[in-house]
Amino acid sequence: MALSPLLQALCDVVRPELGTVPAVIRLEEADPGSACPPVVIKKRGPALVLKLDAPIARIPLLRHDAEGLTSACDYLVFYQPEDERTPTVYVLLCELKTSHSGGARQQIENGKLLAEFLVSMAVHHRLNQAPPRLQYRGIIFRGKGVAEPRGGQMRSVCPYRQHPVWRDLGMATLPAVPERDISFFCAAIVPA
Repeated sequence: MALSPLLQALCDVVRPELGTVPAVIRLEEADPGSACPPVVIKKRGPALVLKLDAPIARIPLLRHDAEGLTSACDYLVFYQPEDERTPTVYVLLCELKTSHSGGARQQIENGKLLAEFLVSMAVHHRLNQAPPRLQYRGIIFRGKGVAEPRGGQMRSVCPYRQHPVWRDLGMATLPAVPERDISFFCAAIVPA
């Protein structure tokens, strides 16, 4: 299946060892001692998955000694559903935690800033058209200590809450269940 123009442009500007276009999305902690189980996301159509398992200290302009500056979420997932009337790319900012969510919000915020930068570079250097609408969704998957949202796994959409500063960023904390369909994550934000 062919990539959308924006996903292809992103593939053209991101280092190949950082991104994949997998048949099934599998998110897992790099730490083998982590108690957060892998999360599998079923999808229809292509998605670009960037694994950010190293600090974003690779960006040489950033200070490495400033706390929180080089942390980012574990994964960026760019997905453009084929069935929407208005072309939209969902950017899933995924952080996996064993139990405590400490630091996850800042990691997702930094991931959003990094995703915006990557999209800007892809649009500027490779895309010869206006980009589709972008929807940012921050998701903290926890291995322990969080209940399934009302409706459980039968719930059709993720219950996002609006970020207190960025109105275009929805946030949710979910249990790391073994498998979900990507359509669950392509949902609207409940205003704060």
